[in-house]
Amino acid sequence: HSVAFANINKAYIATYFDNSILIFNPLTGEELGTIDLTPYLYVSDNGTTNKYVGAEHMLIYKNKLFVTLDRARTYYGDLQPDKGMLLVINMENDTVEKSIEIDFASRAPQIYKNYLYFLAMGNYSAPIGKIYRIDLSSYGLDKDFTVSSLTKEDNSTDYIKNFIITPEGALVFVANAGWGKPYNVYGITNVELYDDDDKSGLISQPIYSSTGYISDMDFYCGNIVLTDRGSSPGLVFIPMGEGDTFKISDTDLGYPPYKIGSDYNY
Repeated sequence: HSVAFANINKAYIATYFDNSILIFNPLTGEELGTIDLTPYLYVSDNGTTNKYVGAEHMLIYKNKLFVTLDRARTYYGDLQPDKGMLLVINMENDTVEKSIEIDFASRAPQIYKNYLYFLAMGNYSAPIGKIYRIDLSSYGLDKDFTVSSLTKEDNSTDYIKNFIITPEGALVFVANAGWGKPYNVYGITNVELYDDDDKSGLISQPIYSSTGYISDMDFYCGNIVLTDRGSSPGLVFIPMGEGDTFKISDTDLGYPPYKIGSDYNY
């Protein structure tokens, strides 16, 4: 589900249902070892241990590998409510330094100014769609910070599905109301000043809307870049300053886009 590159000779792969992380040489394909995740299987109150850890997303920061765990009961999911986990792994010896219990189905970890932000997705029947953050100086969950799913004027809810923080501190997120519903893009002007109680700095009107699925997003050269797989698929560029949205259609690309990758260092 995820690949993280430590350097030119060492990388990690999250192998979702193997209860491990594979370490390998990306130049040669040689397997260098594994990190065992079975100690982090969820154990229920009656002593039953679930079958899968579910390593999902990974992020490298200051020689630490951060890994989000789903801790699913079965191969097809069946997630444990509020029993997800974030692991902090020391890449010098590939051992787990810290395990932090967080809301389940955590996604999209990213770091801004010594905080690790992540999205708590929930599952299909009980979505959460909220963004939280962890203080990397203490590895404690910041209980004063949350970005909640957006309740619209018609009382429907757009649950957050993905987000990104720009180098200037703007937070842009993709949300929708459920399976088959349109996807909308919203923004927060400054994540450091945001207060979820009064929605300070929230751009509550969509800055972009899709008739279908927005599968990925990234930041590139001053633009939020989206993969729009709606009725008119394409790669969408949303300027963070003034300017018109630019779209490369599926006709130009050959196929509807799904994932974005870039070597641009902001």
